[in-house]
Amino acid sequence: MSKIKTFYRRKLPHILPIGATFFITFRLYGSLPVAVLKKLTDKYEERIKKAYSSKEDFKQDAIELEYFEEFDDALHQIKTGPKWLGETNVAQILEKEIKKYDGVFYKLITYCIMPNHVHILIDTSIQLAGDGDPDAEDFEYTQVADIMRRIKGVSAFRINRYLQRSGSFWESESYDSYMRCEKDVRNRVNYTIYNPVKAGLVLDWREWSFTYVCFGELSQ
Repeated sequence: MSKIKTFYRRKLPHILPIGATFFITFRLYGSLPVAVLKKLTDKYEERIKKAYSSKEDFKQDAIELEYFEEFDDALHQIKTGPKWLGETNVAQILEKEIKKYDGVFYKLITYCIMPNHVHILIDTSIQLAGDGDPDAEDFEYTQVADIMRRIKGVSAFRINRYLQRSGSFWESESYDSYMRCEKDVRNRVNYTIYNPVKAGLVLDWREWSFTYVCFGELSQ
């Protein structure tokens, strides 16, 4: 039986099916005030509690999506906090780390580097190519949490060195969700590339320098 961890929980649940396509958002350390984050978290937990106490069926992933979109809106609207990723050289350092594992641990579908947070969409099914058995104890697979540790760890070190600073660069927990169908993938591609437009930074998504989408993945 494989020892690959496919679920863990911190502030949010993380469901990580082997070989799935994942939408991931990670942000700068201190990018949201504690009070704002607590308000969002309390609201999310209250929704979950209310849903469980009712006799009606509910979809937890729909509640989590609503939480995420409110969370993302808060990152767009916040006027304080670090925005180091808005600097070209800093964004390029991160971009290099994201692209480094394209074709190794995942197929890179899309990403957008915003001033204080990042959205990426990756397909990890390329790790299933070959004769390996995902249920075998010795099956080699790099899980999303480990992929993010690599990207965030190296980029934090290099960016801190460039900025001549020390200390935490990224918040430790990322938001992640796995795509259940092609429609989910298309929706997340569009959500990602239009993020700078939604934030009021550009009028056309193509004007944002640090947006990438794999040819053929963009739905018209």
